[in-house]
Amino acid sequence: MKKLVLALASACGIVLPAQAEFNIEYVRGAITATAKYGNYAPIQESEPFNPAWPVNGGLRAVSERFFGLYEQTSTAIGDALSREAAARGASFSGGWLSGPLSLGLSGAGGLQRANLSVGYFGGTFRVKKSKLGGLISGECQALINVQDIRASVAYDPRTLQVVPGASTVAAQPSYGSVTCESNLGFVPFLGGYIERLATREFSAALDQALAQVPHLLLREAVGSVAGGLSKVSAAFSSAARLYPSQAAPLLRDYLANNAAYFLEGRSLSLELNRAPRNNYNPSWGNPLGNDIYRFQAYAFKLDLSDQNTAFTLSLSEETDYRYTWFCNKPVGQECPIDI
Repeated sequence: MKKLVLALASACGIVLPAQAEFNIEYVRGAITATAKYGNYAPIQESEPFNPAWPVNGGLRAVSERFFGLYEQTSTAIGDALSREAAARGASFSGGWLSGPLSLGLSGAGGLQRANLSVGYFGGTFRVKKSKLGGLISGECQALINVQDIRASVAYDPRTLQVVPGASTVAAQPSYGSVTCESNLGFVPFLGGYIERLATREFSAALDQALAQVPHLLLREAVGSVAGGLSKVSAAFSSAARLYPSQAAPLLRDYLANNAAYFLEGRSLSLELNRAPRNNYNPSWGNPLGNDIYRFQAYAFKLDLSDQNTAFTLSLSEETDYRYTWFCNKPVGQECPIDI
């Protein structure tokens, strides 16, 4: 059980010594692998889940690997910006990826194209500069925002080798929330430098980092034709079937035997997400009633549908928590909290 303490302010803006508290209590959790083929009922395999439990194989190990790819992508982008900032006497921190990672595969003939789409990446950079031998100096902190991120590579689905010179990246960085301090109270020379750093000089580092992400996801989440889609099929037991019938083929065998069909000359889509472990604010979850909120996300969702048959594979994590509120204000005073 976690306890979160919130300091409250009165209507006139004065922070009161009294506080409101709430306990966060784990209720239940599950990791579930789902396969849905055509008009058949889905097959599902599930195991209990609690973030506090150690990773001991099973579905938890598979989900952690896919959630880890999301974090690996976020770290790679942040590291690229940190290196770029350091080379210019600045620093970058707090890199944060938001929204799903979406990878679409398409193509014809011997090559496929992998198209990555990311919603948002942000972080904070700090800049120190001086003029006139240090007579004028200043330091600024600004938020960098990168939205509508897209990257594309051409590759061979049998070897996963990326075609040189066939990569494209589109990302529009911007900056905001600038705060500055200087020994003179103003820093006019820093404004232009921040703009150049955020909107132009970071672009090369961003492009270089983002161009690597489609290949990372291809290698670690999809795999080559010879791999038989084993990275996603690992979420299902060896006894799982394509649909609920003893006449249905075993799911792992079906994916392995048809990997060339799925991965060559066709379109498919893959979605990865951040693990839904940030539960300090109940409004980030879905209310279930009785003060219980559910936090849920796909570790992966792979759509292998074609014009004839809908076919999706997914692995999801969900955890329910109960939020119990307390107020230690004096009798007659309210705790103005509304969740």
